Amino acid sequence: MHQSTDTRRLFAAAQRDSKLPILCVRAIRDFCLMARYRSHTRQTMGYMNDYLGPFHSCLHIFGEFRASKGDRQEAARAVEELREGQGRQSTINQYFKLTSTQQAKRSLEEQQERQQVVDDILQQATFNFPKMHLLSHYGSQITDFGTLL
Repeated sequence: MHQSTDTRRLFAAAQRDSKLPILCVRAIRDFCLMARYRSHTRQTMGYMNDYLGPFHSCLHIFGEFRASKGDRQEAARAVEELREGQGRQSTINQYFKLTSTQQAKRSLEEQQERQQVVDDILQQATFNFPKMHLLSHYGSQITDFGTLL
């Protein structure tokens, strides 16, 4: 069977994306292993800092898992508000006769709208928090105060 060019491109893009989490985890693992050295030279400090680049550039791949408790609560509140609004609309719609097909379609649209609200709120969650930023200071801390062990 002959694959189309578009199919091959999509496959290659998916393959690259599947390697990003592995690259990210390897980079942070290597950084942590370097940070544990009992003594450091400029070269080992350079290696350690070099591992942070791929780590930070690939970190976005885990974004969907970063929603905080507050983000999830905000999403739940937004869905509840939307559900209440849709409930009021359903009350109004009772005065208009809808077929079962139209009712099913409207219900599906309302469900999709609620899911879109949740997705939009959770998309805004990021990995921008102090613990990740502190990694960039390890090199200078080791230089100033010695090794971490």
